[in-house]
Amino acid sequence: MSTATSLTVAEFYAWTADREGVWELVGGVPVMVPPESHENVYAASSLQDLLRARGLSRQEWFIAAHAALDLPLPTPTLRLPDLLVARLSPGGELRVGAANTLLVVEVLSPSTARTDLGTKRREYARAGIPNYLVVDVRGPLPTLRLFNQIVDNDYLDATPCDQVSLQFGDQVIDLAATDLLR
Repeated sequence: MSTATSLTVAEFYAWTADREGVWELVGGVPVMVPPESHENVYAASSLQDLLRARGLSRQEWFIAAHAALDLPLPTPTLRLPDLLVARLSPGGELRVGAANTLLVVEVLSPSTARTDLGTKRREYARAGIPNYLVVDVRGPLPTLRLFNQIVDNDYLDATPCDQVSLQFGDQVIDLAATDLLR
């Protein structure tokens, strides 16, 4: 495959069918995703468990790690965020797209920090996803950074902190960074 060739989402799925590894489609170009550290997997899994325990029901909310998220951008882009929360349709149908995704979470690692805080931040904002949570577990204490104000197709800057409030419809869930520790 030539890197000059732009794949559609359907072509991308066919292209990855016989390949090993984890891939995202970025601007029509397949990009291999580096493996996650155990700390990152633990943080995303802990957040998923916490959201369920604090009341996001399976009948109304889809919460998943590395679920394919097709972003409505000018060039085909399919991301696999560390975690996403999407509202199920009234009939309980599972259709995950930017329009029904309320939260995308990326857990920073040395190899993804620049992409997570730059490219993905802009992509998720342009797609209209109202909440983008960046979790950083690389230091002695984890930090959270919630981007939730979109201006001119980008999120306004957010300061790393130790606690955020996440809103899902009428429900608010308070999250402390220490909730994600082992």
